[in-house]
Amino acid sequence: MTERIRYTRYGAAALAALTEVVGEAKAADSLAPVTVIVPSNAAGMVARRHLARGVGGREGVAAIEVTTLARLAEQLTVGELGERRPATSAVTAALYRAALGEAPGSLVAVAEHPSTVRALVRAGFALRDLNEPALDVLAGSETLAAEVVRLHRDAWGRASGWYDSPELLDVARAVLEREPQRAQRLGQVVIYLPQVLSNRETALLKVLTEAADWRAIVGVIGDRAADEPVVNSLRLAGVDVEHSDDAAAFPTAGLVFHASDSDDEVRWVARQVLERMRATPGHRIAVLYASREPYARLLHDHFAAAGIVVNGPGVAAIRDRALVRGFLAVLDLPRGEFARADVFAAIDQAPIRAADGGRIPAARWERISREAGVVRGDDWEVRLSRLIGELEAKASELVARDGVDRGGDEEVAAASELDDETRERVVRLNGRVQSIEKLRAFVAGLRSELERGEELGSWSALSSWAVEMFHRCFGAPEELAGHLPLDEQYAAVVLEQTLRRLGELDAVQPTASLALLQDVLELEFDDALSNVGRFGEGVYLAPISASVGLSTDITYVVGLAEDSFPGRLTPDPILPDSVRRLVPGQLPLARESIADKRRQLLIAFGSAPDVVATFARGDLRRNVGRLPSRWLLPTLRALSGRPDLAATEWEDARSDAILVAPSHWNELRTTAEPATEQEWRIRAVAAGTPPSDAIIDSSLVLLEARAADGLSRFDGDLRGVEGLPDYAREPITVAPTTLEQYADCPYAYFVKRLLRIQPVELPEEIVTISPLNSGQLVHDSFDRFVRQLTDEGGLPGFGQPWTDADKLLLRDIASGLGDQYVAQGLAGHPRLWARERAAILHDLDLMLDADSEYRAANSSQVVATEVVFGMRGRPPVEVAVDGGVVHMAGSIDKVDSTSDGRLIVTDIKTGKAASFKGIEDDIVVGGTKLQLPVYVAAAAREFGVDADEIEAEYWFVRRDRGTRIGAALDDARRERYRNVVGTVVGSIASGLFPAKPPEAPDVMFTRCRYCNPDEIGHGEARLRYERKRHDPALASLIALVDAGATS
Repeated sequence: MTERIRYTRYGAAALAALTEVVGEAKAADSLAPVTVIVPSNAAGMVARRHLARGVGGREGVAAIEVTTLARLAEQLTVGELGERRPATSAVTAALYRAALGEAPGSLVAVAEHPSTVRALVRAGFALRDLNEPALDVLAGSETLAAEVVRLHRDAWGRASGWYDSPELLDVARAVLEREPQRAQRLGQVVIYLPQVLSNRETALLKVLTEAADWRAIVGVIGDRAADEPVVNSLRLAGVDVEHSDDAAAFPTAGLVFHASDSDDEVRWVARQVLERMRATPGHRIAVLYASREPYARLLHDHFAAAGIVVNGPGVAAIRDRALVRGFLAVLDLPRGEFARADVFAAIDQAPIRAADGGRIPAARWERISREAGVVRGDDWEVRLSRLIGELEAKASELVARDGVDRGGDEEVAAASELDDETRERVVRLNGRVQSIEKLRAFVAGLRSELERGEELGSWSALSSWAVEMFHRCFGAPEELAGHLPLDEQYAAVVLEQTLRRLGELDAVQPTASLALLQDVLELEFDDALSNVGRFGEGVYLAPISASVGLSTDITYVVGLAEDSFPGRLTPDPILPDSVRRLVPGQLPLARESIADKRRQLLIAFGSAPDVVATFARGDLRRNVGRLPSRWLLPTLRALSGRPDLAATEWEDARSDAILVAPSHWNELRTTAEPATEQEWRIRAVAAGTPPSDAIIDSSLVLLEARAADGLSRFDGDLRGVEGLPDYAREPITVAPTTLEQYADCPYAYFVKRLLRIQPVELPEEIVTISPLNSGQLVHDSFDRFVRQLTDEGGLPGFGQPWTDADKLLLRDIASGLGDQYVAQGLAGHPRLWARERAAILHDLDLMLDADSEYRAANSSQVVATEVVFGMRGRPPVEVAVDGGVVHMAGSIDKVDSTSDGRLIVTDIKTGKAASFKGIEDDIVVGGTKLQLPVYVAAAAREFGVDADEIEAEYWFVRRDRGTRIGAALDDARRERYRNVVGTVVGSIASGLFPAKPPEAPDVMFTRCRYCNPDEIGHGEARLRYERKRHDPALASLIALVDAGATS
């Protein structure tokens, strides 16, 4: 039957042979049916388009079916399978999951892991191609494969209502054996470019060739090793082909290019394709890649940047589409107890709808949840409700202050009676409450729906619920049409169809759950790729495996480095070669996949008259060198004229057809045709004619200004800017601690106080209570403690100690406040909080003991705590400075009176005392300690005592427990204080805000988050400060805050 077989080269020659064979079949009757069996859908599309041009001298073609062997099996088995349905990936996985759950055997330790089912499914694809005797051999082996075969048989023994592709092939074979006349309906069968067939495909093709009138067009490469697998496979199918050893026609590439890395390689290909498209239509150009990573993404990205239209397999799997990622993230929320980060990660994946169907204000809700201290679980209800209560209380307080009773249905009317400023504040508070309520309702609705889903025990019920959930979160596919990119619309349709089919799993695995639903969807979508573009429109991008049947004018084959193609051989852990050899010829060995890759590459080299091969000689991501693929050596030898060229000497190959790009810049500099706008811009900049670009121009101005020695607007020079506070000339109050922050770092003051930007503190990252909050807890506890005893008349007299009852009271107050910190999510992990809480209560006990000793020594008594000035209706303390008066506001932590009429003003500190020890030499410590002098003035006015009769000190009650640092005032120190305050407020009003990073690097913690926002170091900022601090405009400020700086 040799006359039935036509041998041909791949590429255009194969299509010409196909045209001739089809023309011969239709020579007598143009409507004579012809069935062309192609190796793949892509090859089928190429063949169909080519035949449509006409055969046998006639335009067009009719009565022709171009199909794959699997599709032909579907046609032959119509009506043969009754009510049985195709086994989807979900059904197949459920079959194995049911078998594994009932009798896991030696896999019991990993039976519950989703990867186990996936591994069994993958192994099952191979085992389904084996006949029963072969399975018996494996089942009798002393290997893991025996257990896998047992589970495999158990799984498919449950599939009475299902069929898969291998069974379809078997049924089709049986149909032709029973009714060979059915093959006559196919007309002449043309077996076009067959490749290596599976066992069941081989059996079907053998029966088909016995029953039908057939012809075969066999592609040959001219290399025995490459052609042998196909030859052997066809002989088993009854197609008696011969070997062809035509070494003279051995395919090689006509040009080789190599670049420093994959990115440069793909950039060059994009430029070449763009240039070729001037004379060659895009659909006559193919770019085939050796590996998906990184080439599929790189090619699509660079071609898109160059404006090149492409088609072919997509880059992202359905699993990676935004809608699918978002839906899977929603389903996964219960696993993490609705962790705040998980909720907003799910919202960020895709446009989830709010409860009212509108868009979710994700950024606003994230800030709200962070402010409320939400971490997970019931925090969404408890902590959001607490925040609502606090905001409503603030609104009520504002209304009450204005003398308006806002309540019930008269709320709006009452609000209208407020003054403009109060009304605006109330409206803002009410708006925030409404936003929080929407967030709370949204999460509550999600939790309720997912809890309902977790209670569903059948797949049919879970399927209906999942479809409803998808519509609730994102909308039905028809609603999304026109609002999303096409690939997302496609993903929505596929997801909904998959969800609707889940009900069929009831017949396989009766038990359903949300966790299983996720596993099913992950398995279903992991490898599912959607196509990009329409075949025939634009350049064809595909893996090298798609080369069979391809015919173009020019083909680029990229990624031909040894580690990418063939790459590393990964053994199958379940069905290793040692197991496969037990059934010779039944299961392909690992090395056969290497042979397949080589054959596919040689086919690619024969797909066009002009073939370009490229590879990267390095990987800049991993900082390693790379070798060209072993299969590229014949091309390098042919082009260089060195048939004995060794693989290790490939760099010595020289030819006009071997091109090299030493670097990205060198290639960009010399290329005649940059591919993208970015490349044109880089060329223009290098030529000294940069394009006009506001962003680049501004960036260059910034870099030049920061590199200069003088202060600039990019370093904190805002002189002349309107709107800056002038505390000396305007009747606005300022706290001494605020001015201290400016002296410590003017830039930090500017960002925090004027721009109101602060570092983000994520509730879930709070492991322990912060020093700021623990300090506030100590202050608030002591203040409430003193106030309660004052109200009860229980404060100790002069020199009298605190009692044990007093200690218990203080502990109770601190414990209650601590519970509030817990409720707000500020206390950290419960175990760490328990330890810190005990430490705080212990420190409060010691604090009272120390205070008892101190008051005994000074014959004093506590008279007040938290004495405010400049706030809550109390007048500020005025500090006269050059050019005006600064109005100070604040609160004195503790005031004692002595039996001889003196007052002692104390500022309680819970941190370290190191930075305060310079007070003896400088009362303000370079402007960073401004509290005590103004506290003395406030106390003098509040209690009617001469300022000279008041002592002031800092009292350290935790880190440096027992340390007291006093600040005795005299006229010189008061003058120094006024001058320093004047310098600080004058610098603020002038607009001087240079960053002043700490001199030493951050080691254990970050001292200034504004100078070191990414927390990886402030070295560059410190060097810039040291260079710019000599600017004359900063002279007075630097003399204050950095007196040791040299000029």
